Amino acid sequence: MIRPRKRGFTGFSPHDTEGIAKITRIRLNRNLQGEKFPGWATAAERQRVQSRIEKAVSVAIPNMIFPHDAVLDQFYSELRTADGKKRDESDGRYRAVGFIPSQNIYLHINDVEHIRLEIYVDELEDLEKGWETLNQLDSALERELEYAWSPQYGYLTASVTEVGTGLQVSTIFQLVALSLLNEDDRVVTGMHRLNFTSENMLVGDFNFVKQLQFTNRLTLGMDEEEIISRCKRIYKKLTEVEADALCKLFDNSPGILLDYICRAIAILKSAWLISTVESMQLLNAVQFGLDHNLVSGISPKRLHEVFMICQSNAFLQHYVMAEEPVENDPDVIDEERARFLHYETEKLTCCFSNIR
Repeated sequence: MIRPRKRGFTGFSPHDTEGIAKITRIRLNRNLQGEKFPGWATAAERQRVQSRIEKAVSVAIPNMIFPHDAVLDQFYSELRTADGKKRDESDGRYRAVGFIPSQNIYLHINDVEHIRLEIYVDELEDLEKGWETLNQLDSALERELEYAWSPQYGYLTASVTEVGTGLQVSTIFQLVALSLLNEDDRVVTGMHRLNFTSENMLVGDFNFVKQLQFTNRLTLGMDEEEIISRCKRIYKKLTEVEADALCKLFDNSPGILLDYICRAIAILKSAWLISTVESMQLLNAVQFGLDHNLVSGISPKRLHEVFMICQSNAFLQHYVMAEEPVENDPDVIDEERARFLHYETEKLTCCFSNIR
């Protein structure tokens, strides 16, 4: 999300939760009646399922696009399964991703489930509206396809925890203060007790601040509106906890917070090799500084574009290395990413004079 900048640093407030919840994904998991789950199906069976779904989508959601592009193919080949292992080549066959550009809506075919229908919303306040949109699209698809459904359990899925409504609500949080205060593990433990799973979205040897994604664990025994309401309530409480921690950290140890921003900018400007994960962590620090008017030298729009280019080797090679031979060497790609970031961040400066 591209957020408007504030005018001048005004300090941190426990009521200012902007930018803590980065983005929320609402996902519906569906499978077709009489078809094997993608992980158990043969190539021919996956091909048949893909054909059935794409035909149904053309009728139910006619404005959805299924791109076939070499850059996107490489991007999807970089996707990893939950255990961190690359997908087999065979696993990538007869998979597809469609999207509606103007609405942040995506449809994944033959991933873990036959259908994963998703919408991304920028604000927690928009959860109900996002769910209504997704529910309408799901109903339109269900008129064209027979879903695997049980009167006793509800929608049937390959993952046991998604059986029932098949609804997952995932929000990514940038927990700057809680991470710097080493209290993020307590948050994770508390969320687990509330039946939410957690995933650190930026796992690597280099670690400034964790970017954690929380997802409701169970969908059985609750209706969709209850799940949306519960997730919204708990996620908003977490943003309040982080906002309160930011106030305490800045009041008691402002140097820790400011060093987090300055150190990221210094590395972005001078490092010889920068990996995908490290670039995301460093750029998140810049985003944090930009959100609070503690950094200048780049527009929110351009920072968003830099994020998109750096998040994938495929995008980096296409937009930055397009005129040069591409070597399949991680060090070469990391070096090119570092050069790109040197150029994009050369005008970045810290605006701390008004708070010292």
